[in-house]
Amino acid sequence: MTYKFITNTQSKKVGAMPTSYSPRQTCPASCTLKNNGCYGDNFPIRLHWNRYSEDKNDNWQDFVKSVSYFRKHNNNGMWRHNVVGDLSVKKNKIDAKKLKQLVKANKGGKVICYTHHHTILSGKKRKLSEHNLNLIRYANNKGFTINLSADTLEQADVLSDTKIPTTVVLPYTKKQFEKLSANPSDLKTPQGKKITICPEQTHNIKCLDCKLCSHNKRKTIVGFFKH
Repeated sequence: MTYKFITNTQSKKVGAMPTSYSPRQTCPASCTLKNNGCYGDNFPIRLHWNRYSEDKNDNWQDFVKSVSYFRKHNNNGMWRHNVVGDLSVKKNKIDAKKLKQLVKANKGGKVICYTHHHTILSGKKRKLSEHNLNLIRYANNKGFTINLSADTLEQADVLSDTKIPTTVVLPYTKKQFEKLSANPSDLKTPQGKKITICPEQTHNIKCLDCKLCSHNKRKTIVGFFKH
């Protein structure tokens, strides 16, 4: 499994900042988008993702060194971890050693990261993983922002109760939402929690300029229109 740190990304959405890829093996079975409409399965990104995932070279330590080098020379720079893939795992749980190494390498800098590892499958049921949530809290407390990714508005309510920054895939596309003639500022979860639609999707503000998902103390849930 190969991890990829790309220093010169020029993305329409995120802007000119580094991004990373993690192999498919890091994605949890609890993610409802796994093999079911995942962004990473679109062409051409899936070609690169497949190549990194099938590579038998374990380059984790080199990956961490790349992050450390970037942080050393770009103290205020922000980067996006896991354009595809998720946090490193060991026996279906977040690998504590690897996460702490990554957090240390990024010390003092901003990062945007999302994870579905908040939930594990127990038989056919999904339940929150305290092991994983505690590690995610550790990372956030150290300044390495990891957002919990919710697949429904109801799940967003549950995840936001953990006091960890939360994002959610909205139940409609941008065009469907526009037809509702709804006021974006009035968007809330079933329990009345405020949702802020991703500014890139509403005003074409790049992640590099927005930084909302890098704030781990924010009060709002960030919502993304479904593709």
